[in-house]
Amino acid sequence: MKKFIFILLAVFLNCNFIYAAEFGWSKVVTNISKDTTFYFDKKTIFKVGNYKYYWMLSDYIIPFEDVKSTITHNVVNCRTFNNKTIIYTSYTGHMGKGKVDLDFILAEDTPDHPMAKWKFLSEDTSHGLVLRKVCR
Repeated sequence: MKKFIFILLAVFLNCNFIYAAEFGWSKVVTNISKDTTFYFDKKTIFKVGNYKYYWMLSDYIIPFEDVKSTITHNVVNCRTFNNKTIIYTSYTGHMGKGKVDLDFILAEDTPDHPMAKWKFLSEDTSHGLVLRKVCR
């Protein structure tokens, strides 16, 4: 089963599906410090039991080094609001445009990375507001 998931994720990384133009981004929230705006794609959400898989775009109004945006594929347990990132891609342009700066599957490439572990996200946070929309 792990090999199947890995192959599926590798296909996602190597096809045009990952590019921002292919998504229908819906704005959710800009954080309190007004440096990041979060979006998700309603059409790509799919449910497996209590889990929902979704794509999220983080657009950095104030860039972090050369990174101006990231697109991540995530999974959330909608009963517990625990979330983890599966795929991470950063871009040199806003809204998932520009050159790919960094691109990897967290569970395979860096399983000990904090983003690859389950993390509770309160609904009071910007990312928590995204989860609330995803879990509806």
